[in-house]
Amino acid sequence: MAGAARDPAGAAQPARPMTRPMKLQPFPGAARSGALPFVAVVGHAPVKRALLLLAIEPRLRGLAFAAPTGSAKSVLVRAFAEIAPDGPAGRPPFVILPANISEDRLFGGLDLEATLAGGKRRFMPGVLAQANGGYVFADNLNLLPTQAENALLTCLDNGCLRVEREGVSITSPADFALIAAFNPEAGGARWHILDRMGLIVAAPRRPDLETRQKVIETVAAFERDAEAIQALYADETATLRALLTEARERLSRVTLSDETLQWICARAAALGTVGQRAEYFAALAAQANAALEGRAAVNEDDCRTAEFFALLPRATQRPEQEPEPPPPPPSESSEDDAEPPSPPEDLEDLALVFDAEEATLDADFNFFAKKARLGRYGKRSERDNFQSGRYVRSVPGEPSRGRVAIEATLRQAAPHQPSRRQKAAAAGQAPATERILLKKDDVRLKKLRQRAGALVVFIVDASGSMAANRMGQAKGAVVELLRQSYVNRDKVALIGCYGEESRVLLTPTQSVESAKRQLESLPTGGATPLNDALRRAQALIEEVRRAGTYAEALTVVIGDGRGNLPARPPESSEAGLSRADLIRRELEDLARVYASGGIRMAVIDTQNRFVSRGEAKQLAELFGGSYIYLPRLSAGGVADAVKRELRRP
Repeated sequence: MAGAARDPAGAAQPARPMTRPMKLQPFPGAARSGALPFVAVVGHAPVKRALLLLAIEPRLRGLAFAAPTGSAKSVLVRAFAEIAPDGPAGRPPFVILPANISEDRLFGGLDLEATLAGGKRRFMPGVLAQANGGYVFADNLNLLPTQAENALLTCLDNGCLRVEREGVSITSPADFALIAAFNPEAGGARWHILDRMGLIVAAPRRPDLETRQKVIETVAAFERDAEAIQALYADETATLRALLTEARERLSRVTLSDETLQWICARAAALGTVGQRAEYFAALAAQANAALEGRAAVNEDDCRTAEFFALLPRATQRPEQEPEPPPPPPSESSEDDAEPPSPPEDLEDLALVFDAEEATLDADFNFFAKKARLGRYGKRSERDNFQSGRYVRSVPGEPSRGRVAIEATLRQAAPHQPSRRQKAAAAGQAPATERILLKKDDVRLKKLRQRAGALVVFIVDASGSMAANRMGQAKGAVVELLRQSYVNRDKVALIGCYGEESRVLLTPTQSVESAKRQLESLPTGGATPLNDALRRAQALIEEVRRAGTYAEALTVVIGDGRGNLPARPPESSEAGLSRADLIRRELEDLARVYASGGIRMAVIDTQNRFVSRGEAKQLAELFGGSYIYLPRLSAGGVADAVKRELRRP
């Protein structure tokens, strides 16, 4: 959020503790006459620099940055909208994309008022078309609905959006820069979108104590008198806006030597980036940074800054050795040439200067690209229905099936009003002019979309010498999965396989505390009633499915895959079968039930290969499931295996 505190005359003063109590109100405050100035926002130095580069070079397409909840990311982006340089058509539009946006608002549709007034279909552009030539801000990118993500992908790729709905076919220009924030704790963002944005700030930094204090001081001052804070930073805001305008004009004259471009490409290859977007965006970012700093040619600092924003987030490997620094730009041929302007010195204390040393690849680098490519855990399936969920579109249907979409119904009927009135008049009927003439075919229903979480049922072999370890690690995996189940809407259950019959030790739940309480004591020992556990898991899944929210189900068997008790007594026709044959027949029947019910299975084999007889792999093949060999059982390993299985199509 902001730089140093300032006295009314504008001179910089050191931050000092406040001597009177603060009266804090909701931040940032919807009733504000304006946003907090960009130069007054404290911290976020890399994100600030990236925003400035994006303002100078629109071909970077966008910026994605990771930031935890409550870190003023929306405040920073709104402040950026105030300093973005003008485009050919004047001030660039700035659109905020809500996470619960409907398809009608996203893509556009019939303009109901204009259609009713003129009797002809009139199209109203959606928010993406309205952002043409400007910026779209998507907070919580990782929580956007799928249709919004796909629309963003189309616009970033093509710069336009084709809409075919409600009898209208139209292509609207939608060439904008996307600014997207996401909270890594709520799940990863979709890599397809991240890769299309030139600038990525992957790892948020925790603010130090001094920064935290400055944040509160700035918020308190802005709450007391927003107009005074805006006036205080008005000159610096105007200077920064002029600097960006000059930098954008200077950009076309910034040179990038062949040697420097070769260094960028070599660095991209050393980091294992996929495709050519990385070096393309890095070259654009280096030139934009040079233009911002007032240089006529790209130098090493510009390359390191571009590396930080465009190459490192896309890295898939550690480079074997640090490459030689890029060559210095050629010296000016004439001493009479005027030096390019530099950023004003009074911006140094506003956290606008990026430290190029942050671009080095340190030992704690977490390979953000690899994590991003794993996809989002939890965004797997959604169910469309007419009863509950988020309104996504309107469809024709009988009013008795669900909720009528009033606006969509009126839009459908609007173009037909003149002809219907003429027919009514010809038939001797004169309806009131303000009355809308509807037919059954006009009715549109609200199609609702509900995120369908997954139900994961663990079946743990609690017999044998390693039973206690298996149960303990399974408990740890349950807790790990439940910690991530808020966004995913997932539920987890656990069935113990021991004694004469299996037992449900953890009923389906989303609560970590409930899981810890129910799994406080874990019994072990006895026989292995695996068939009974599989039957019980199927019944448990069907019981939860009847509630209508958990279509996806996964049964995870942890053990050696060998059961030694049938689930039921033999029938008279089975009297001649051995116990092994009876167990096998029950398994084949259960496999058919699982297949018809769409229940997936994963078998985690915990036996060492030299003592295993392959029962776990045979069980997975019989049920058409996945076989996972994990002799060194651990809670983290089990949780990761389950996540991968849930992501598998």
